[in-house]
Amino acid sequence: MGIHRSKEDSYIKELAKWEARDVEVGDTIVRAIPFSEGGKKNAPFAEYPKMLYRAESADGGPRICDTKIVLDDGQERLAVGSGWSVTQEDAIEAIHAQHKEFARLAAERAHNERWMSGRAQAEAAAVDEATMQHVPSIPETPIRRGPGRPRKDESNG
Repeated sequence: MGIHRSKEDSYIKELAKWEARDVEVGDTIVRAIPFSEGGKKNAPFAEYPKMLYRAESADGGPRICDTKIVLDDGQERLAVGSGWSVTQEDAIEAIHAQHKEFARLAAERAHNERWMSGRAQAEAAAVDEATMQHVPSIPETPIRRGPGRPRKDESNG
């Protein structure tokens, strides 16, 4: 059994301002206020503000990790160009596509390791063993060189 509220109750009046359609609250029917009178009923479609999504890899599969609200088409295009997605499904699909690309690059790298030196192969194997993820490229290790040839003395000319 629900709470009985009067149509004159301040809660019901406030609720009516925000409803886009008529709803039943307990035994009371809340009539939504039309858009022409300042309510939300029959309001025209407004695309913005719009929420965009970003996903990340996680245990058990990709998940939505961040959201962003854009206020116009220019902000949306800029955000989408920076890796944000319009829908949650698109954000998760982008992570799947990234994983596929990493797998392809890791396979190409593994194929090309046949022509690498033994020392470079050992370094690549160590990086592969350190993670469960596909490693599309091995971080570059700087080569330490000796002091080299002494500089020519400028004063002796």
